[in-house]
Amino acid sequence: MAKQEEMAGPKIDPRISTLLSLDLGDHVYQVEEIVWMDPDESRGLHHIFVDVVDEQGRRLAGEKFRVSWPDGEVVVPVEEKPGEPWGGNYPMYATMGSYKVGILSPGASTDVVGGLGMGTPQDPATKHHTSFGLRFVRRSAVDEPEPTGEPEPAREPEPQKPEPDDKPAPEPDQPAQPDTDTGPRIDDRIRDLLTLDLAGEIFKLSEIIWMDPDESRGLHHIFVDIVDEQGRRLAGEKFRVSWSGEEVIVPVEDKPGIRGGATTPCMPPWDPIR
Repeated sequence: MAKQEEMAGPKIDPRISTLLSLDLGDHVYQVEEIVWMDPDESRGLHHIFVDVVDEQGRRLAGEKFRVSWPDGEVVVPVEEKPGEPWGGNYPMYATMGSYKVGILSPGASTDVVGGLGMGTPQDPATKHHTSFGLRFVRRSAVDEPEPTGEPEPAREPEPQKPEPDDKPAPEPDQPAQPDTDTGPRIDDRIRDLLTLDLAGEIFKLSEIIWMDPDESRGLHHIFVDIVDEQGRRLAGEKFRVSWSGEEVIVPVEDKPGIRGGATTPCMPPWDPIR
């Protein structure tokens, strides 16, 4: 494995350089930059942000990167996202040293960055909301060996959780309060598109908000909050998001000052994982 001090290539944030494990070489996909965002810079997020560009710095939408951890992995596509600093991201829920990232492209070699996770250099075992940014460059003049066989397909990941971009959603004025007499408040723009089962006795739906493309600011997510009758967030509660025979379970987190206790992305209906 390449040692950071032996490399002349990647630009690495010195605050976390000693915590990383790097597998670097004369690969098609090479790490150009590793950015770390502390709790203030992350603004409540806890994500691995990734971009893949060509040698002219142009984003390569459609490339995919693999995020893996000891008992699973997920493959995430790079999207166009004009004006955004990163083309894809994936949330972290484990501490420093838990995740590694490389590009997934059959027959093409890739640098791999390991040692990623939540936490700080001073407190790497605590789940401080911190983030990483990794930029890979696809080199055009690298001699690749012939592939020896079909690559292993990626396993299904652990329940996929929020995938927000590098901006949190807008703050609400106050938590929504249940109204058991008149039913939930529903945005009239999408009322007719919904199917509702409102028979729950304990957890009652209070409000449904829809955000159009301008209001969503590039996000494509389901934001969920669970509160008590006084509007206080119930961190630790969980909700289920299901589609086409699959589902994920997402926990509500404390997230002081952040709208919604949890989020999960609305991915393309033709492929809920990738």
